[in-house]
Amino acid sequence: MKIGTKSLLFGAHQFILHPFFVFLSWWRQFGFPFNPRIWVAIIVHDWGYWGAEDIDGLEGKVHPVVGAKITRFLFGRDWLEFTLQHSRYFSKGRINKLCAADKGSLCFDHWLIYIPRILLSGEVYEFIKKEDTDTYFCVIMKAYRFWKMVKSAWIENKNLIKINEDFIL
Repeated sequence: MKIGTKSLLFGAHQFILHPFFVFLSWWRQFGFPFNPRIWVAIIVHDWGYWGAEDIDGLEGKVHPVVGAKITRFLFGRDWLEFTLQHSRYFSKGRINKLCAADKGSLCFDHWLIYIPRILLSGEVYEFIKKEDTDTYFCVIMKAYRFWKMVKSAWIENKNLIKINEDFIL
């Protein structure tokens, strides 16, 4: 099974948990999302990971296209852009609300639930810089430190966090 599919089924982008945490993050940062189009965008924004060979490689970078096409079909061109721009790859430095809610969602996903999922799916090896000498325990500790770093950044900034892509644990 490809890593993108594993991510959606039981990994970091699990199709029930991740949208729920994105919803909570949106609510915390911007208030309750009364617009049902936002709910749809939150649910489908990561569906492009299905069948993807990677999370942070080329296929992973273009994952927003699937969800964006769905929102465009349902709601028009503006929603295509809105959904595409949840990814830093497509946003060109302009972080929209869906992007901020998506990145902030990790703060609602407890590490005791998050880390086993990314270990099980294998995503942890793409999320952190891994050396060949790392033991399984070291990988778990690095994953925990990554989760803690993201949560701390979000709490300090309250919203619109930007994670440094070059951060090495």
